[in-house]
Amino acid sequence: MEESLFNEQLKALGVSHYRLDDVLQGITEALCYTPESFEAVPGTKLRAFKTAVYPNCPSLRIFFYVSADDQQIHLLCIELCDDVTPFIQYEET
Repeated sequence: MEESLFNEQLKALGVSHYRLDDVLQGITEALCYTPESFEAVPGTKLRAFKTAVYPNCPSLRIFFYVSADDQQIHLLCIELCDDVTPFIQYEET
């Protein structure tokens, strides 16, 4: 479930929608299967997911939590993530 702040921030990023849709689809699938495997934010119930760097889509950090009652994933906010060094440098041809 995408929260309103998440959607507002997503629009403000100005990232190519084509690439962003692909990245978000992959993230959603990963979160559905193993949300507990992502980095916990100390002192909160939040977790963070950092994406790889792709052409026309920089690394993104997404904060989320899993609700205890219905196990639904809530995407809270999204931001550019400058502290990821890509292990592969993608180049579009």
